Amino acid sequence: MKVFKREGSRYFWYKFTYQGRRYQESSGLTNKRAAQTAAEIRKSQLAEGRAGIARKRTVPLFRDFAEQFLETAQLECKPKTHVFYEDRIRQLRPWFGGKRLDEITSPAIREFKESRLKQGRKGTTVNRDLGTLRRVLALAVKSDILLSSPFFARQVEFLPENGCERVISLSEEKQYLEAACPLLRDFATIMLEMGLRPEEIFKLHTLHAHLGTHPPYVHIPDGKSPKARRDVPITAKALPVICARLAVLRAVTCSLCE
Repeated sequence: MKVFKREGSRYFWYKFTYQGRRYQESSGLTNKRAAQTAAEIRKSQLAEGRAGIARKRTVPLFRDFAEQFLETAQLECKPKTHVFYEDRIRQLRPWFGGKRLDEITSPAIREFKESRLKQGRKGTTVNRDLGTLRRVLALAVKSDILLSSPFFARQVEFLPENGCERVISLSEEKQYLEAACPLLRDFATIMLEMGLRPEEIFKLHTLHAHLGTHPPYVHIPDGKSPKARRDVPITAKALPVICARLAVLRAVTCSLCE
């Protein structure tokens, strides 16, 4: 049995092997001796389960389990997503922090929604809070702490959102392209013509541009979701822009090599 700390984590983790299966979990504790005890209790619980002895598991407080959720998110999510969850947890903690996870019922969540709306928060903001709470409770179910979640039973309704997107007109597009500096004009042209996200354009590499094919295309290796990985055809208007940018890049590279 080994007790250790992961890089950047406040909490001790433990790992051991029981009947040929490897277990590695966060103890949720900052004291090494207490974490060692927690590991031994966990192993005893496994043995009791094999013997058919059922023991009621203590349900943690939201504020404690939220820390474990953030640790998991830090390992599995992108940095920006982790920062987003940190901000949402800060909004949830004053309301749910002192409650045990099984005390977070649909009525309690409805009261939270009403309280946030009375504070002047928009439906979009409240929905982001609810989305994070749903993920926290889903992790508790996955960790066998809860049997179910109010969100699973569809006992929680999200608020309607007012869309803020608008399609710009051709005249607005022309006005912007004529007034923009060369860099922003090229950026906007690629975004408008090919439908790429801004961060996808920022990350484009020469290896991603395939101009010798018919039709020419750029490869997007990753993005916001698994489906973001794709090949996007280069339109007739975007092609000279990309070719010009590649030519500038090659000239700079050659000058540096001389």
